[in-house]
Amino acid sequence: MPAPSFLRIRHAVAAVLVFTAACSSKDDDKYADANSYCSGRAAAECSKEVILACAAPNETKCVGKRQAACVAAIPTGTSYNANGAEGCVNAVSSAFADAKISVAENRTVNETCAAVFDGPGAANATCRQDVECKVSAGLRCVLRGGSDTGTCQVPDRVMGGGSCSSPSQSCIAGFHCGATQHCDINAQLGEPCTEALPCIETSRCIAGKCEKKLDDGSPCASDQECVNALCARGTSSAQGRCVSQVTLAPNEPFCLDTQ
Repeated sequence: MPAPSFLRIRHAVAAVLVFTAACSSKDDDKYADANSYCSGRAAAECSKEVILACAAPNETKCVGKRQAACVAAIPTGTSYNANGAEGCVNAVSSAFADAKISVAENRTVNETCAAVFDGPGAANATCRQDVECKVSAGLRCVLRGGSDTGTCQVPDRVMGGGSCSSPSQSCIAGFHCGATQHCDINAQLGEPCTEALPCIETSRCIAGKCEKKLDDGSPCASDQECVNALCARGTSSAQGRCVSQVTLAPNEPFCLDTQ
């Protein structure tokens, strides 16, 4: 078989580039606004496996319910960032593909989808949590030593014991920027805690004291309360239960929301 000529290769490359540009433009338009993003996310959540596992009436009703839940969950005071939408929808699609959501998949969805909505905070703006910052620009709320407020910065991660005196310096997991502007270890089980002095990962701060996070099966209101960082809770219910993995079934909170 004769080798393709340079001219044919050049034409083929040109065609690929035109096709790629067209697809890129189409992808940019796919989730042009928050409603189209919520529609795409809802379709990803309502996979065939999810419809079967939840015994949902039909895909149309499932998508309608999940789209409404998505719109209702848009953080107040934020602006939509279309550039983060496709990555989020893809992460959701992967997590819901087998009607089972693991702790790792739940974390990936939360981290990836954080870039879909930007807070108003530009660099150096005062904040208390990440959602107040323009997360699509890499900004996160970096707290200062001994305070429960900080500023929106691109975090510069610092190891335990290192100096965190610069506004952008943020301690690695398990440490916080203490009153002396160094990365101190987080409070242990049974020790005093505050917003500025967080507990170790397996504990939570209750009435100023670090207490063990909730075991699987315990009632919960958020992922942060559970030892495995996963609270199976429906969007229409105030309370769920801590689990190691969400295995969708007709009586699961998520599935009840699709009825």
